[in-house]
Amino acid sequence: MLADSPFHRQAVQRRVPLPATALGFALDVVSCEDLIVPKLIAWRILDRVDVSELLKANRSALDLGYLAGWVRTLKLEQALADAWGDAFPGSKPPS
Repeated sequence: MLADSPFHRQAVQRRVPLPATALGFALDVVSCEDLIVPKLIAWRILDRVDVSELLKANRSALDLGYLAGWVRTLKLEQALADAWGDAFPGSKPPS
């Protein structure tokens, strides 16, 4: 991953280790929040589904303040609102 923007540099700094037991070897991966943001940027049909599923599967563990900050900075409010509505109908996304 090329860390060529403030978001990407922050995502690399926030990487988390994936235990060796998961794949047979240790590997650092981006956090869930840092995976959601580029999917909101790309916003293909598959990305919309992925974001909705990531939100549902990780809601209690997400750093919603961090996510909302990048969403505001990158002007992705509508994409997050759409994905949040898919994941949690009738619920407002973090702001």
